[in-house]
Amino acid sequence: MIRKGGRKMNPNNRSEHDTIKTTENNEVPTNHVQYPLAETPNPTLEDLNYKEFLRMTADNNTEALDSSTTKDVIQKGISVVGDLLGVVGFPFGGALVSFYTNFLNTIWPSEDPWKAFMEQVEALMDQKIADYAKNKALAELQGLQNNVEDYVSALSSWQKNPVSSRNPHSQGRIRELFSQAESHFRNSMPSFAISGYEVLFLTTYAQAANTHLFLLKDAQIYGEEWGYEKEDIAEFYKRQLKLTQEYTDHCVKWYNVGLDKLRGSSYESWVNFNRYRREMTLTVLDLIALFPLYDVRLYPKEVKTELTRDVLTDPIVGVNNLRGYGTTFSNIENYIRKPHLFDYLHRIQFHTQFQPGYYGNDSFNYWSGNYVSTRPSIGSNDIITSPFYGNKSSEPVQNLEFNGEKVYRAVANTNLAVWPSAVYSGVTKVEFSQYNDQTDEASTQTYDSKRNVGAVSWDSIDQLPPETTDEPLEKGYSHQLNYVMCFLMQGSRGTIPVLTWTHKSVDFFNMIDSKKITQLPLVKAYKLQSGASVVAGPRFTGGDIIQCTENGSAATIYVTPDVSYSQKYRARIHYASTSQITFTLSLDGAPFNQYYFDKTINKGDTLTYNSFNLASFSTPFELSGNNLQIGVTGLSAGDKVYIDKIEFIPVN
Repeated sequence: MIRKGGRKMNPNNRSEHDTIKTTENNEVPTNHVQYPLAETPNPTLEDLNYKEFLRMTADNNTEALDSSTTKDVIQKGISVVGDLLGVVGFPFGGALVSFYTNFLNTIWPSEDPWKAFMEQVEALMDQKIADYAKNKALAELQGLQNNVEDYVSALSSWQKNPVSSRNPHSQGRIRELFSQAESHFRNSMPSFAISGYEVLFLTTYAQAANTHLFLLKDAQIYGEEWGYEKEDIAEFYKRQLKLTQEYTDHCVKWYNVGLDKLRGSSYESWVNFNRYRREMTLTVLDLIALFPLYDVRLYPKEVKTELTRDVLTDPIVGVNNLRGYGTTFSNIENYIRKPHLFDYLHRIQFHTQFQPGYYGNDSFNYWSGNYVSTRPSIGSNDIITSPFYGNKSSEPVQNLEFNGEKVYRAVANTNLAVWPSAVYSGVTKVEFSQYNDQTDEASTQTYDSKRNVGAVSWDSIDQLPPETTDEPLEKGYSHQLNYVMCFLMQGSRGTIPVLTWTHKSVDFFNMIDSKKITQLPLVKAYKLQSGASVVAGPRFTGGDIIQCTENGSAATIYVTPDVSYSQKYRARIHYASTSQITFTLSLDGAPFNQYYFDKTINKGDTLTYNSFNLASFSTPFELSGNNLQIGVTGLSAGDKVYIDKIEFIPVN
């Protein structure tokens, strides 16, 4: 059976008294509070009187995530990205108009979604946009909506009408509507980047920029049909390339500014910092990663691509106010995994400890620590086991095996107790919903401490809503679990699990589509050679990237060709380099493509959008093997090459 829902409950309404056992480790502490004592058993109860306890338990989870408005904003951002992943490249026929219609219904049924985009970031930054700036932006958005709707209506009519009925008048009409919409975007974008409010407008800016660039590409698809001169079409293309760079760099710059402002020292500051990082990834960074794919000259076919970045959900605790027991900002941030080759969740080993309660019958067991095992991308049979997180237990451990199945939801129960003179917290039960896309079967697995598990207080769907609600959750989900950590609260007051998720677009098998352009992030390699390492992506690549500092083979990635169709491909590599280099491509050790490519950056440069170029190989090849090696030569001391993705372009 699949659990289809979980509900949040205030800890004060729970039917049982629960407590948590503490662990004594030097990691991240969390504080969980449940039932107050009318009279403290010990006068040194750190001044935690009845009213304070009630206030702590009432302050349940963060207002941003409990807000249905914020959840709706995140869902809209996820939905837009999911829809785009289905049409990027060159959409044919009615697919383009269908996308526009769905897009307008998602973000432009009224001005409310745009207000919500602004309010989302205001809540994250604890800052308000001045009324004059917000009103100006909303007025511009209303005008843009009118222009885009008129254009889409005309485009729909244009596509439906037979070629014989198209005449100079109809051509002139659609050119006029396209030009009005496009120029209105150019003139309106500064209203979404008003000085002093760039961060607060960032989600709005990204969504508007996305619409503008998606619109601009239509000049390349239909410009000749509409009667534009070749010079005009070339000018639109030049503008699209320039604005892709401008919009991308703007989003990255102000994302970083906002993130840096939220760096702090406390547990509470980390929660808000991480929330900004997650929500802005979903509504801004995921979106700008798709901007290059609107270039239909480079991508004249549909594109199969992936987002390999990680996002972390909020720590699993039953209350928000941990009164300084949470842990420190640096403890959590330093324990988060550094950039690494992409891997998949294989197994979680849960350790359980006992927490006594003041009343005796309010004692409970809780998740005190864990190992997590992952598997590299296809091509390797290795199993990678993490260091231990939290406190080990002498109690029997509980192992949950996932074996690559996609865990799309986690629902957790939590509990709190006072013992003997402090508040303790713990996670008592977690239900994992998983989906096997090979057998089309859904199921659940559960970690259960089996003692006073309390009530549901945390549901990943509240933070990572589905791409669509038109399908069952096991089909419409947006993210899959790929890592689990567990931190200790200060003063040994309990544990805080933190879950890491990746986007559902990731393809376990690295399938190469015979009809679409396939992009494979090189971070999905299963082996790196000496001198190659994984480094943080520059925010606009959809994930981390590979850095090479030595000559030789850089990485090996396993690819799965479409055996049902004999196809040849050309390859491209999205790269940045401080020197002129030679790339060599080999299949199962046999070289088949080699060429030299220009430097793109100087040593010490920050990676921006224009730092990267496409290394295009002209010789077609068949995928007669599975192990693709990418080699790099031409590097001198201090040189670096950054590789983002390799592309496979079907040759007709």
